[in-house]
Amino acid sequence: MSISDYQGIEVDDVVIIGGGAAGIAAAVKAVSHGLKATLIEARHHLGGRLFSFKDRYTGLELNNGEHLILAGYEKTLDLLKQIGEVDAVEIQPEIEIPFYLPDRTPVLFKSSTYFPIKGFPGALLSFSLLNFNQRLKLINRLRSLTAKVPKNCSTVGEWLKGAGKEEIDLLWKPLTLAAMNCDIDEADLGILRNALIEGFMKGGGLGFFKKTFREIFHNSAGFYLQSKKVKVITGGRINAVECSSNKIDAVYTANGGKFRGDYYIFTIPPEQLLKIPSFPISGSLNAFLQRLEYSAIVNVYLGFHKQILPDDFGCLPGSYPQWFFRVRYLNADPNLTIYNLVISSADLRLSESGIIVKCLLDLKKTGADFDEKDVVYSRVIAHPRATVKLTPDTEKLRRAIIIDCANLSLAGDWTNTGLPASIEGAVRSGYDAVDVILN
Repeated sequence: MSISDYQGIEVDDVVIIGGGAAGIAAAVKAVSHGLKATLIEARHHLGGRLFSFKDRYTGLELNNGEHLILAGYEKTLDLLKQIGEVDAVEIQPEIEIPFYLPDRTPVLFKSSTYFPIKGFPGALLSFSLLNFNQRLKLINRLRSLTAKVPKNCSTVGEWLKGAGKEEIDLLWKPLTLAAMNCDIDEADLGILRNALIEGFMKGGGLGFFKKTFREIFHNSAGFYLQSKKVKVITGGRINAVECSSNKIDAVYTANGGKFRGDYYIFTIPPEQLLKIPSFPISGSLNAFLQRLEYSAIVNVYLGFHKQILPDDFGCLPGSYPQWFFRVRYLNADPNLTIYNLVISSADLRLSESGIIVKCLLDLKKTGADFDEKDVVYSRVIAHPRATVKLTPDTEKLRRAIIIDCANLSLAGDWTNTGLPASIEGAVRSGYDAVDVILN
């Protein structure tokens, strides 16, 4: 229900602020353990950054970027199962990634039948862009990292000082950008290690959404929560917190709503916490928030009269966009094929037209089959604060966050999950926040 329809004061076991992946996960977990819950979202849709929008030019509903699922994302897959959308994701039985390099034939990153090793290590061993000796060194380097983080290395770049330029440029740079949305010289090595273990080393491959985020995270999640008697309230921006005796007594929305609970879980982005004057920010949380930096992501949507590449997605080492994805959840005009090109850790100083030109030129260099007349649509969407930048210093502060308020928990992909800012990190944090209450 909309906040405009809300009347009176509500008292529940738990009040959850924020309706993104973390907030939805917290609500699902809370009701599964018999807790009465209210979920308050500032915008008029659930899903947070997992939202869809109607494009003015095409009239199509597009997702806000391409958010990949990995086979090892156990909490995310559990959440999708709970809300009845486990089939909304198509997961590869084994990792397969086409690599498109400028002026070269595409190469498939996939384990070979010639080697007994399968999965991600098997794909590394079969990675023909590197010679066999380079691959063996790569496997040994990965094995050493998954055993433990070297004491003398804090960033991915420091760990790779002994690696060859080809290995770094062809594999680790695009992988680090995709996983952590920052460069290897900034990315915390321990977090990348955790992402490799959780996402790639458990078997299986990549997962792709087959539906719009609105269908999954607004419609299905909202229906599920309301069927479980969760009060889902949209359009309710929190503008005040009432505290006493080291506890939160109530939260207030800008529209005049008042909500009380035994426990409160805030799942909103970190910069939003600073906008609530009375929010109880501890010293360790404030230290983290003051040092926090963000990385941008730019999504470029290009429409063509035909499919211009043989694969539905691919990695683009050496190109301006690092990945391309054919938008597959559309039931659109068969004469219109839309691609989403992803630019992680993006420099936002370039103009939209400059971004589009660079993307088209790089697609051409990788062998894309199109002429100027085939390009019928283009759109650039920039997200300046797409993810938090998890450097070693930031990660140290993230791990040190202590909440002084007795009945407050924080959740979100920016909290201390041990993972990069990802869907899995967000969902896990929501589940963990409810575990704190239950324990």
